[in-house]
Amino acid sequence: MKVLMYGNRKMSPIAFDASTPELELKAFLRLFQYFDGDYWRMYKASPLTGKQKDWYEKAKYGADGDSARKLLTARRTYEYEEWQLVEVQESEAKDMFRQAKVENA
Repeated sequence: MKVLMYGNRKMSPIAFDASTPELELKAFLRLFQYFDGDYWRMYKASPLTGKQKDWYEKAKYGADGDSARKLLTARRTYEYEEWQLVEVQESEAKDMFRQAKVENA
């Protein structure tokens, strides 16, 4: 089972189900929304460049998971924007979801 994981030193990890191509795009969109929300405001604090602006607009206003994935991938090395896609066994995923805040919606 594929899971999109995010965490940093200031918070407990969160996990998004990415076990199908559709769920993977949805997971990237949910992580984008988390980064863009009131708490982090990642994209207000760090300027967007060329294509990043286009991907941001499509993800924010068009709910485009592929654009969210492209933006998150391009910014993956930015502070607090590091994430990982991990393959785990079904039983491991259940344990991971119990320990982390789970985002499947």
